[in-house]
Amino acid sequence: MKRHLGLLLIIGSIALLFGKAIAAESGDLLGSLKSQGQIWSSPKVDGDLVYFGSDDGNIYAYDRNSRKLKWRYATGGKVRSSADFSANAVFFSSDDGLLYALDKRSGKLKWKFNLSDKDAKRILPAGYAPWVFDYTKSSPVVDGNVLYIGSSDHHLYALSISTGELKWSFKAGDRIRSTAAFNDSLVFISSWDGGTYALNKQSGELVWQHISQTRVVSSPTLIGDKIIIGSRDTRIYALNAQQGHVLWVYKFSNGSWVESSATKGENDHVFYIGSSDNKQLMKFDANTGKPLWTFNTQGWSWGTPTYNNGRVYLGATGAEKNWTTVKRGFFAVDAVTGKEHWSYQPRPINDYVHGGVFGSVAVNNDEVFVPDLDGHVYIFKM
Repeated sequence: MKRHLGLLLIIGSIALLFGKAIAAESGDLLGSLKSQGQIWSSPKVDGDLVYFGSDDGNIYAYDRNSRKLKWRYATGGKVRSSADFSANAVFFSSDDGLLYALDKRSGKLKWKFNLSDKDAKRILPAGYAPWVFDYTKSSPVVDGNVLYIGSSDHHLYALSISTGELKWSFKAGDRIRSTAAFNDSLVFISSWDGGTYALNKQSGELVWQHISQTRVVSSPTLIGDKIIIGSRDTRIYALNAQQGHVLWVYKFSNGSWVESSATKGENDHVFYIGSSDNKQLMKFDANTGKPLWTFNTQGWSWGTPTYNNGRVYLGATGAEKNWTTVKRGFFAVDAVTGKEHWSYQPRPINDYVHGGVFGSVAVNNDEVFVPDLDGHVYIFKM
């Protein structure tokens, strides 16, 4: 069922005005969290707080229950990184070139690390050349006492989560905008040089590499014994995680980039992924690379799907004056049938990418937290 955000906001306001308790149904708007800039990061829930970054340069922590701002922390650039956590800290990076470790409860700075990419110039999506579309950011991932994060200075860094001390770094051939994945022995990262690299977790030494035909913006995803990657060479690759050899390749015949990262489904045998000009959410057999169903999003599905309790959530961004019609959208899709369960129409913003949803949702206690480019995280009934 399609929802229009403006109407949902009006209905919610009327309910609050008259103090009426209205039983929420799946897809109903429950509330929102606000920033002052576009939200390209993915909200993350930890305990009773929701964390997200904004293009206004702030990191926000909102109380999940009261919807009230707990704290915010100002950086010197866009915050398109998503969060990860240790027991007491939350980690984010910013376009000011720094990685921040903040106290989760107070937002006070614990330490910061210089990623040496403050001067990296973004060429954001536009309807003219060069077609760089540099809109993503590597996010930190925590693995025990170590944090991994990529940088536009071409490096993947491994840091101590308690002090920010550098343990090792690995240099790729171009910017790293992807987010790392890891297993017991290896950490995986992709780069604009087209490479996907498997590194020894202890030393950072190269174990294997796979080179696609052009830039890789999406992040490698570990599903069972496979690494799934999407590339702007119009292909999805499945690689053996330990040796790196290619298990299968899926190619989009219409030349669609694959900006989206894969998400594991209900087991290790299936995954979900979006596409760019193909404008689809797709479910794949992880063993064969065969599509199991496709869902038309009508817009650029650049983000990473979220699978939860039999549903798949994915947004789409829209654009003005593109060579094909590209519409804003957000969708909750049945994981078995590929049919829409509910959706909403995001409001327009004044930009070439004229709105929609890029970041992945967070699902917590029957609530879906959706990061909208209009500067809000909207909360829907699951």
